[in-house]
Amino acid sequence: FFCLNTSLKKTQMAAIRTVGELLKFQTLRTIRPEHTIEMCSTFMLSNDIARLPVVDEDGSLSGVISERDIRIALSIPYVHPTYLRQPKYIEKAQSIKVEDAMTPRPQVVSLEANSTIKEAIHLMNLRNIRGLPILEKSNVIGMLTHQNLLEHMLVLLSE
Repeated sequence: FFCLNTSLKKTQMAAIRTVGELLKFQTLRTIRPEHTIEMCSTFMLSNDIARLPVVDEDGSLSGVISERDIRIALSIPYVHPTYLRQPKYIEKAQSIKVEDAMTPRPQVVSLEANSTIKEAIHLMNLRNIRGLPILEKSNVIGMLTHQNLLEHMLVLLSE
């Protein structure tokens, strides 16, 4: 989901102050509300993603879907590739739309792209959030995760 640009020098990384600047090095992956959770979970598993922003046709944030949301919708203890091969889960996953399993927009905590990295860390820690949609106006430009922040800090702390 996030691919750190290792060609950046420590001084360039130190110059990054906003979450929008940090996410310039991330490939944005999203899903639409009308897709099925079978399609969503397959995509998440194949890309090693734990959560996805759900966007409408204009790219505006509709919600977020996570592995936890999918587990709850399918009544399974955990998401694992093997469950997709079990007929009882395949049929159910194909019948449930992402919009019916996701956390909807009013309940999703997000930040604007011009927010500082410090603000993001504070909010994620305070609200116990593992993935934070980053918006420019109402359009999603990325999903900030703990991993993004740790990789950024690792570069800054390296010699």
